[in-house]
Amino acid sequence: MKVINEIDPDLKKQLKNIPSLSGVYMMLDKKGTVIYIGKALSLKNRVRSYFNVASWKDRPKLSFLVPKINEIKTVVTRSEKEALILEANLVNKYQPKYNVTLKDDKKFPWLMITYDENYPRVVPIRDVAGFKKKYPKTKNRFFGPYSDSGAMWETYKILKEGFQLRLRRNPLFKDRPCMNYHLGLCSGPCQGLVSDENYHNIVKQVEDFLLGKYDLVLKQLKAQMKEASSELQYEKAGKFRDTIKKIEKVLEKQIVVSDDILLTQDVIACAYEDQNMVLELLMVREGKIIAIESFSIAVPKETSVEEAFSGAMKQYYTRVSDKNIPREIIVQYELKEEEYIEEWLTSRVIARKDEVLTKQSHNVNNNKIALSGLCPPRNDMKPAYKVKIFCPKKGKKLELVKMAEKNARLSLQRVLISNINNLGVIHELPLQELQHELNLKNYPNHIECFDISHLGGTGTVASMICFIDGKPEKSQYRKFKIKSLPLGKIDDFAAMREIVSRRYRNVIARKDEVLTKQSPDMNSNEIASSGKALLAMTLPDLIIIDGGKGQLSAAREALESVGVDLDKVDLISLAKKREEIFKPDKKTPILLDRKSQALFLLQRIRDEAHRFAITFQRDTRAKDMFMSRLEKIPGLTKAKIKKLMNHFGSVKNIQESELETFTAVFKHSPRISKAIWGKIREIS
Repeated sequence: MKVINEIDPDLKKQLKNIPSLSGVYMMLDKKGTVIYIGKALSLKNRVRSYFNVASWKDRPKLSFLVPKINEIKTVVTRSEKEALILEANLVNKYQPKYNVTLKDDKKFPWLMITYDENYPRVVPIRDVAGFKKKYPKTKNRFFGPYSDSGAMWETYKILKEGFQLRLRRNPLFKDRPCMNYHLGLCSGPCQGLVSDENYHNIVKQVEDFLLGKYDLVLKQLKAQMKEASSELQYEKAGKFRDTIKKIEKVLEKQIVVSDDILLTQDVIACAYEDQNMVLELLMVREGKIIAIESFSIAVPKETSVEEAFSGAMKQYYTRVSDKNIPREIIVQYELKEEEYIEEWLTSRVIARKDEVLTKQSHNVNNNKIALSGLCPPRNDMKPAYKVKIFCPKKGKKLELVKMAEKNARLSLQRVLISNINNLGVIHELPLQELQHELNLKNYPNHIECFDISHLGGTGTVASMICFIDGKPEKSQYRKFKIKSLPLGKIDDFAAMREIVSRRYRNVIARKDEVLTKQSPDMNSNEIASSGKALLAMTLPDLIIIDGGKGQLSAAREALESVGVDLDKVDLISLAKKREEIFKPDKKTPILLDRKSQALFLLQRIRDEAHRFAITFQRDTRAKDMFMSRLEKIPGLTKAKIKKLMNHFGSVKNIQESELETFTAVFKHSPRISKAIWGKIREIS
């Protein structure tokens, strides 16, 4: 372990030169990678404390961090508030291993209004930071991030169909509007079919909509509809009516938390398990919850929940545009830096039309680091309102925090299940819930799921995937080619009957064979191999069929025909349209809660079976097409094709083989071998 007396001379020299001023410090490893970023009122005292072993008891994370420190860089700031802002920006930029980091927001979509253009458009975008870096003087405005891309595309669809903003960057024709105008998706500003003033009023309405000012937008649209109707412009009034209906449909889904239409709040809570954290944000605008966002957070070892929550919250607000900062922020945990965070966010809420984000840069060891928003506001840049942070103990605000926390727990469970391939931990909750909700006879430890795939009746194949302890067991996945159906015939029931009977006839027939081969003299590798074989020959606790009642009945018939006792094995089917779950002994389907962990697990298993079947079907079709083309090559018989496939193993390997290897396997004259080898490589 490193202590203050054992560190190398270069690092000790760096510690002596650290100033006793407020600022930010960056710790780097031997590769020059930033592994931790922090702030301090006194840089010297804070950094030196890391090398005092006595302090490690209170901060166990240091036992992992300190031994890896090779270099320390510092940036002096004018105040602790500036240090807080700079720390949040740098953590967002470098994503250090030992800091709490939000998932990279390049993966989250945003909506951008292109104010750089004469006639602004709404455009989906992902890398906002990259765009601002490429165009530092951009006037464009960004709205997001949307953690759910589906919600972003739903919003984009409403804007596209309801407000008729321009969709193309450049006009398609010089003398007439394009098809978007005739479809009612564009107001035609490039052809002068709408005045500049009216077009920019539409853009302002779109911006208000994205900021959650729905009541204001509705009031304006209703006035415009009434005016158009009074002027007998009924088609125009009808478009306004349709837009109003779309917005009102959005409002129907929103939860009203207050009658105060000026109320703007962000309610933030989190859920934490196994170094995974989800930050849940309820966005309240005009007294209504207009959005619920979830953000995954990587939490370093030995980091407290409170520290992780505070770090994640600061990072979130470095990414949010100034216009999206609310009047109130309601949090689950008290923040040590509450006063500084309030000042920082308040300084960003500027009551000026031409908002400009001032930047400074400091030079640290020849590395320029940007500090966003550190300059004090000028006299003509007064805050529009003061941002306040609350950590409620009772009342309506606490109820909102509990709602956010409940959503965070559901989101965390979905994250854990969706990342289940990478987890070494068994998550029993969804399996227990599945057994309880479906009244299963067995605890569903071993699950097998079947799916059929074909293209218009050709190339019909099937898949069987296996989950053990809620995790995929890919060694037990199986593929099936359907043998009982004539080419071109579509019969999913017959296909399901065939693969289920083939699978479990094989299980029952080979189980005794595997057991007789086991002996006490086996070594560890033989035992492991035998154990896998035994697993493959074991009946599952639960069989899932992708489909409805028909597929379920076919599977039941198949199981009974091969002698499977359905009193010992659970059987269900999952129909995709309404996620209906059918059981053999129930006439009516079971509908689980859409946010149910059990349903989410079933969907994941079903989707995995579907993915596996589709992949096999595509590969089979591609192989069949390739084989048919091979057979058309003169001099290449079916026997020769079989010989090549047996040696090389795949079509790709044949095409990528060397001429000498191909000639040796093909066993023909060099001239003919080369000609056929060339023809095979030409097939795409």
